[in-house]
Amino acid sequence: MDVVNVDRLLLAGRVQSGLCASMGSPTWAAVIDGQLSAIESGRSTAAIELLAADRDDPLTSNVWLRLLGAAHRLVLDGVDDELRDVLPTAGGAADPPAAAARFDGFVARHGDAVSAGLGEPVQTNEVMRSAPIAAALNWLGGEISLLEVGASAGLNLWPDRYRIAAAGGALGPADATLTLRPDVVSGRFPSGGFRVTRRLGCDRRPLDPTHAEHRRLLRSFVWPDHVERLRRLDLALDACPAATVEHGDAVEWTRHRLADPAPGQAVLFHTIVMPYLPSDARREFDAVVRAAGARADGTHRLAWLRMELALDAGDVDDVDLLVTQWPAGTTHRLARLTPHATAIRWDPLLVDTP
Repeated sequence: MDVVNVDRLLLAGRVQSGLCASMGSPTWAAVIDGQLSAIESGRSTAAIELLAADRDDPLTSNVWLRLLGAAHRLVLDGVDDELRDVLPTAGGAADPPAAAARFDGFVARHGDAVSAGLGEPVQTNEVMRSAPIAAALNWLGGEISLLEVGASAGLNLWPDRYRIAAAGGALGPADATLTLRPDVVSGRFPSGGFRVTRRLGCDRRPLDPTHAEHRRLLRSFVWPDHVERLRRLDLALDACPAATVEHGDAVEWTRHRLADPAPGQAVLFHTIVMPYLPSDARREFDAVVRAAGARADGTHRLAWLRMELALDAGDVDDVDLLVTQWPAGTTHRLARLTPHATAIRWDPLLVDTP
């Protein structure tokens, strides 16, 4: 592995370990830290050999999560009792130091399968994000044509299908299969109403919630300490019909879908998608959405709702829920929260005007 790749692999690993530690996954944090220590000391492990052979940029390709997801997938399949015994999502008891110590042996025993799984891109369809999304749609109100970029299996295209028990009262159908109980630490969700008239998403690799292999992939990227997240995902996979999620590039799909809007209010939204796009694609995406906003009028309204990493935050896991509305062109920050939609601080604040 050349020096540049080593440096980027180390940086990506430190960032990911920090995120895992701060977001409740000490198991994956310990596993990553163990591999980082090996790299820094010049030792080679089966996992490091796979990481070194990967040709994608460690920082932009989420190589650490791809490795951990590949291993988790096999454990959830029941192929290895030794690692399973220390992963709570697989029925084991959490023991981060033991998981870190056993990981090398696991990868050595199942190297070909882990290597094959390393090629799968990270897919997270965190259903709890539907809670702040539903609150934002309540805040906007009215009839809404819902468009999601980076929709994965489309589970967050059904924010009106889940029961949401939060500060401000319960939202959504009382007979919902899945009740979300978001961690709202300050503020109160709005209790207004909205109705989805159309729902459509795009993804570079759309997943089908009814497809066994796609469900397996989604489950594997839930972190092993997050048993409740996995339970919630399983319920959502069973509760939601397959939404229409089209295969497409984020920029071109958005350009196409916003080019000829129907009358009413369209809401384009995405949750933790921008880190997966190259910087030039992020700039082009921003320009495409703003150009569509400039064409909006009182009959064809557009709201751009995004839950993305906060640029001015002190913590790496701070996320802002922002909405820009056209034709007014105003931007409100509705909340600050974490990538998994916990520690929600709901406080609508006007942050930008034309």
